[in-house]
Amino acid sequence: MRSLHVRLTIRLALGTLLVLSCALLASNLYAMHRVTQQSKRYLRGIARSILDAVTTTGAAGQALPDQVTASIEEHFAFVDRQREMAFAILTADGRELYRSKGFTVPIGPKLLRGDRTQLHLVGVRSGSELTETFSVWHFVYRHEAAGFIVLVCDSYQFEVVERLAQGTLVAALVAILLALPLGYAASRRVLRPFHAIDDAAAKVRQGQLATRIPAVTKSPEVMSLINALNATFAELETSFRRIEQFSADAAHELRTPLTALRGNLEVCLARERDVSEYQAVLAESIREVSLLSGMVQDLLLLATPGATDRRALFTTVDIGAVALETVERLDFVADESRVRLVTDVAPGMQVPGDTKLLQRALYNLVHNAIRYSSPDTQVRVSACRVADAVMVEVADQGIGIPKDKQKDVFERFYRLDASRSQGAGLGLSMVKWVVELHGGHVELDSDSGRGSRFRMVLPAPRG
Repeated sequence: MRSLHVRLTIRLALGTLLVLSCALLASNLYAMHRVTQQSKRYLRGIARSILDAVTTTGAAGQALPDQVTASIEEHFAFVDRQREMAFAILTADGRELYRSKGFTVPIGPKLLRGDRTQLHLVGVRSGSELTETFSVWHFVYRHEAAGFIVLVCDSYQFEVVERLAQGTLVAALVAILLALPLGYAASRRVLRPFHAIDDAAAKVRQGQLATRIPAVTKSPEVMSLINALNATFAELETSFRRIEQFSADAAHELRTPLTALRGNLEVCLARERDVSEYQAVLAESIREVSLLSGMVQDLLLLATPGATDRRALFTTVDIGAVALETVERLDFVADESRVRLVTDVAPGMQVPGDTKLLQRALYNLVHNAIRYSSPDTQVRVSACRVADAVMVEVADQGIGIPKDKQKDVFERFYRLDASRSQGAGLGLSMVKWVVELHGGHVELDSDSGRGSRFRMVLPAPRG
C-alpha cells in the first residue's frame, strides 16, 4: 500500500508538471503569434509609406529617381535608428528597381508570387549563448500595389528556448514545492478507505471476526464496496460461529450415545451373565449404534456443500406419491402410538427436486408429529397446489410448540422436550435445509396444547 501511495504522489506531481509545461508552451506560442501580428502591422505601415513615395514618380517600371530613394532612406533612418530594417522595390513582374544595403534576403518565387500583402518568416538565427538558440527571427513583409512590389525585412528578438527553459524550471519547482505535498495529501485521502480495508482484513485474518471497516469516506462507490465487504465479514463471522456451535453441539450429542454404549458394555463385562442379559445389552447397544449412525448421516448431509451441484441433478418428482409412500412407511409406527394417519393428497402435483431428500424431509415431519401426538388422536397429511407452488401440510393434535420457541425448533440439536425426545434434534433442521435447497420455505402454525401445523411450500411452475 505504501508503494502505491508513493506512485500516486509521483504521478500527481508529474501530471502537474505536464499541465504547467503545456500551459507554458501554449503561452509562448501565443506570444509568438502576437509578435508576428505586431510585426505585420508595423511593416505594413512602412511598406505603404514607401509605396506612396514611389508612386509619385510616375508609371510603374521606370527607374526611380535618386531623390526618391534618398527620401526613402532618410525616412528609414528616422524610423529605424538601429538600422535593422531594409527594403527592396520591384516591379510587378519581379524586376528589381532598388535594394537598400541591409536587404540581403534572396528574392525568390515565394516572395514574388505570394499574396498581395503577406508576412514571410525567412530565417531564424541563434545567438552565441545556449539560451539564445533560435532567438533572432527574420521577417519579410510583401506589399504589392500600383504595379510595384515593396519588400520590407526586419529582425525581432524572441528567446523561445530561454523562455521555455525558465518556464520549465519554474514548473518543476512548483511541482516539487506545491504538487508533491498536495499530491501526497490527495493520495493519502484517496487511499484512506483502502488502508481501512487492509487493516480490517488483517484483523479478520488474525481471528478478530467482529472487525468491520469504518465509514472513512463519503464516496458512494467506495462506500458500496465497504458495505459489501462488511456484509461478507458478517457472513463469515456468522458462519464461523455456527461452525463452532455446530462442532460443540455435535461433540456433546455424540458423547451421550457413546457414553451409554460404553457403559452398557462395561457393565456387561463386569461379571458373567446369562444369555437374556447379554441379548438385552446387545439390543440396547444396537439402538445406540443406530442412533449414532443416523446422527452421523444427518451431520454429513447438512455439512455437504454444493447446493448448485445438487440442483443440477433435480428431476420431476410426484410430491403426492412421496406423501402417500411416507404415510405408508410410518403406518406401523402410528399404530404402536395409537395415532391415526389421515391423508388428503391431490393427484398430479409435480415439483423439480430430489426424491430421496423430499422423502427424508416429509418422513421427519410425519414421524415428529406421531411422536409428539397424544394417543387416540390423528395426524393429517395433505398436499395441494397454491398458485405456482405446492404445499404439503402435516397437522397433529399433540402438545404444540410455544410461540417463543418456534424459531428455535429449526436449529440443529435443539430439542423442545429432551425427556420425551429420543432423537438428536436434527430432524426439523434437516427439513428446513431440504426445503430451502428446493427453493421453498417452511411454515409453522402452532400453540401450546393445540397441536402443530408444519407446511412445506415448494415452487412448482405450471408446465
